[in-house]
Amino acid sequence: MKTDFEKNMKILQLVKKKLLWISLSVIIFYVIFILISDVEKISEHFLQIKIEFLFLIFLLVFTSHVVKSFRQKELFSNLGEKIPSKQNFVIYMSGLSLLNTPGGLGTFIKSIYLKKQFQVPTDKSIPVIFMERYHDLLAGTSIILVIVLMYFSSVSISLLIISSIILVGYM
Repeated sequence: MKTDFEKNMKILQLVKKKLLWISLSVIIFYVIFILISDVEKISEHFLQIKIEFLFLIFLLVFTSHVVKSFRQKELFSNLGEKIPSKQNFVIYMSGLSLLNTPGGLGTFIKSIYLKKQFQVPTDKSIPVIFMERYHDLLAGTSIILVIVLMYFSSVSISLLIISSIILVGYM
């Protein structure tokens, strides 16, 4: 008779295979989408990127990830889980590796790493991941609201309404 560990490992292997296929499907979808859309127009936009801003962009993106990893560490600290900063940042970045899954659900891979490395139960890690996604949506909605106030457009209004409904429903 199989032990619980063997059953869990078999389930984990199946999940890994499915996540791999989902990720590959998403990548193929976006490649086909880019090829169907105007590739010349996309390449023109890439050529118009000012190289002097690239370092600033990468710096801002890296800084935002560091801040978000501190947010994750603080959320776990509030639950009584102590995770060293360096490992916390690595675990946060590992969750980003599967962010391209629908709804960003691939970030739940972090709960497996947290359970394996720091014995953080999934009933503590999954709510933290939901809270992170909520904060991301809240930040996006706030940015859209500022854009609506600066530049009125029907697209930004519709995005604001949809994200507000999701935020209220998520509470």
